[in-house]
Amino acid sequence: MWVFTRDGFFSVVKKECKADEVMVRARQKSDLLGLGKKLNLTLCIQTDAGTDYAFRAVLKQSDWAGYLADEAMLLDYENFKGSLSKKDHERQNAYFQCWRALLNWQEQSRPKNRNRSGVRVKNA
Repeated sequence: MWVFTRDGFFSVVKKECKADEVMVRARQKSDLLGLGKKLNLTLCIQTDAGTDYAFRAVLKQSDWAGYLADEAMLLDYENFKGSLSKKDHERQNAYFQCWRALLNWQEQSRPKNRNRSGVRVKNA
């Protein structure tokens, strides 16, 4: 599961953990530190485990589920990209590149005779 929040980007999997745990992986250590702070947990963060995610921590699956539920209930913005901290330019850029790639994928899969709203356009 990939999750993009204002707190960070997380890749969450069932790997190298117990049945009631998940491994939360991140590109930035600050993302996991912030997650731990929000959950009021001290996470044991593994650094540079020789994989593509430089940072990882194992936590209870119920804690992860609680985080996601809290984020859903605290959602207060009309536009996710616009809600990101203006001070974190690198995160904004990375998230925007992901958004752009998914938009391009969407546009490539649209029928050629439809506009952005999905309305069929007559051939000229």
